[in-house]
Amino acid sequence: MVEYGRGIEELSGWLEGHYGLGNAEMLTGFLDFLRDAGDRDEYLINYGPYTLNRSRLDNEIAVLESAERGDDEQVHLDRLRRVRDNEARCNELDMAAWDIAQMVDLAIAGRQLGWLDEVAFTAYLDTAYDMARDHYGSWKEYARGLFAGYAFFMGDTDQRDSFLRGFRDALIQWLTAAPPLAGAWSSLDFPGARPGHWPALHLDILSGDARTLH
Repeated sequence: MVEYGRGIEELSGWLEGHYGLGNAEMLTGFLDFLRDAGDRDEYLINYGPYTLNRSRLDNEIAVLESAERGDDEQVHLDRLRRVRDNEARCNELDMAAWDIAQMVDLAIAGRQLGWLDEVAFTAYLDTAYDMARDHYGSWKEYARGLFAGYAFFMGDTDQRDSFLRGFRDALIQWLTAAPPLAGAWSSLDFPGARPGHWPALHLDILSGDARTLH
């Protein structure tokens, strides 16, 4: 549904602040980028080759560590270290899930802002479904790829460890449906209820029902 009032301000502020997207044309361009290339190509082109040459990787890290660094150089160094350490199995896992998740979140925001009509919105969701099916064989594989992408591309902040821990815990709850209102079957808001916050809280079982559906 299209949002109004405060919801518009929150969504547009999120898109502008986190992604630099200020209008429908910019959003559509970025959604197409996530569909066709995304961060997964960034890894394959700029970082994947280092996994084939450990001495080159160690030398690149040493050069960057010994020199003054701007923000971009620091980000590059942090990612090279993650490749070296195979953090969150980033060198082993398909991280397309990270692009898929971003595409879905941004498409939802675009629809709520009225920047995407129903046809375009549905097309992006169908594309995300197709990508998930083509890249993964199960939700566990998808979750591993999503966590690897989140860990690899997230900036190095003081709260990085707590963010990673919280995200890992959330994925485990999602996969195991524990607690009951946070599981993988939590997919739809209760019919007729208007979402009260962003992102929407999804419920798939009614209050008082202690059973997990799967």
